[in-house]
Amino acid sequence: MAGALLLVGGLFLGGCAGDKKRMDNTDKAEVRWYIWAVPETEKVYREMADAFEAENSDIRIKLEAEPWSSYSRKLLTMMAGGTAPDVFTTEYVLFYPCVAKGQVLSLDKYIAKDKSFAPDDFFPQTLEACKVDGRLYALPKEVNVLCMYYNKKLFDAAGMQYPADGWTWQDFLQKAKAIAAIKEGRNKNFGFYVYCKSTGYLPWILQNNGSLFDSDNMPPRYANLDSPAVQEALQFLVDLICKHHVAPTASEEQGLGDIFANGRLGMMSAWMTSITRYEKQIKSFEWDVAPLPANKKRANLGLVLMYAISSQTKHPEEAYRFTRFLAGEKAQKILAESGMAVPVLRSVAESPAFIGEGKRASMMSKIVDSIAYADFNFTHVRALPNMQEIGETIDRNLELAFMGKKSVKDACLGAKKEADKLIAEERSRK
Repeated sequence: MAGALLLVGGLFLGGCAGDKKRMDNTDKAEVRWYIWAVPETEKVYREMADAFEAENSDIRIKLEAEPWSSYSRKLLTMMAGGTAPDVFTTEYVLFYPCVAKGQVLSLDKYIAKDKSFAPDDFFPQTLEACKVDGRLYALPKEVNVLCMYYNKKLFDAAGMQYPADGWTWQDFLQKAKAIAAIKEGRNKNFGFYVYCKSTGYLPWILQNNGSLFDSDNMPPRYANLDSPAVQEALQFLVDLICKHHVAPTASEEQGLGDIFANGRLGMMSAWMTSITRYEKQIKSFEWDVAPLPANKKRANLGLVLMYAISSQTKHPEEAYRFTRFLAGEKAQKILAESGMAVPVLRSVAESPAFIGEGKRASMMSKIVDSIAYADFNFTHVRALPNMQEIGETIDRNLELAFMGKKSVKDACLGAKKEADKLIAEERSRK
């Protein structure tokens, strides 16, 4: 993206042109705000910055936007070079290592002095995700949860009822088989798409009462990949591809593009952030969202994005004021109206600003309801600085099972051996 753009509020302290009390821009504290964005979402963040400047004439926000593909690399480079932004957006893979290296400012002393801060206003999981060793190092930005997108046209053609609250794995499999059996010339339809990475298989493990890592320790001591509950869930997903043939193989995926938007897929588990995109993109068929199916228990996956302050900042008080604004009602309403994600304030998430009306209201209500049983702990186990490497190691091993090249048991044991070694190496450094 072209160089950073400066947002200047142009605010005057006096009412007439000759007022000598007008604040010069050079007297303002400049807070650099680093975000990942595309042009459409950057406009939303600019609106937040403008709203803050309108209420804080002593601070100027310098917005620096970067594509996601290069965001982390550039941020780490700036941190290493002593030119880190004052405030930055982060997620768990980036957040925990930065805290461990002392690159993130603890907010505890600022929160202690902030009489307006009310923890009960937030979804409780969101604040917990911002803590490391009991200390608060960020404020929540937004919540994301998974939902089941489904193609009503294919369900109707298969003579199947739409997914509903309380449906099970067996209901899901029955629907997936019926949709995959629909014949439409040479084109093959699929009942479901199996995403063979952690966010694709973790919710199914949770629904089977399993856990990818030992849940009693943070950081974790070992991977639970030898657990029957974990292996049963993974076997269910592998069977969708290799046994029931209701999900595409890696070779069948080639050239399909967005298989759901193209109308060839009955169901897809994905983050709720795709709703706004599909509302604009899909015109050839009716679609909706539903909760994920349950097995031994009801479960979903939750993800929290955060606003953090660099420990290098020269304006900690001003940076905190801005971060507090971003997690506050006015900025959260701007986020809600954009439809980009679920606001972290319960009152805003449940308000018309986010819920909307008509079909959208029905979808968003399901999203908000699912937060209550979403599991956010998978983000907490990323407390090891090398957890990204551990996750990639597990994914690489499990991919062999999804491709039919190894049994689920053998793939799991191979993944456990490598993951446990990496966990032990990192814990030994502490």
